[in-house]
Amino acid sequence: MSTPKFRPNVQGFNEAMRLPAVRDALRREAESMATEAGDGFQATSGSSEHPWVARAYVQSATPQAYARNRRDQILLRVLQRRTKPGPS
Repeated sequence: MSTPKFRPNVQGFNEAMRLPAVRDALRREAESMATEAGDGFQATSGSSEHPWVARAYVQSATPQAYARNRRDQILLRVLQRRTKPGPS
């Protein structure tokens, strides 16, 4: 028996990733993460539209936040709390 081959629909994926709803969801998630990270962190979403995917990210906006993130890995901890599996 042969193994079925997976053929991703790249064009469909790219279209879905450009939908306003996807962009809004990513922006909201990034803003929530920036708030959780604390003072000096900001969410940024693609003001220059990427041609294939929606994107948003959180970054330090002040030298103090940069130093705090470097020392305490704030953004990594926020991400880990969000991806940690819950109790089964």
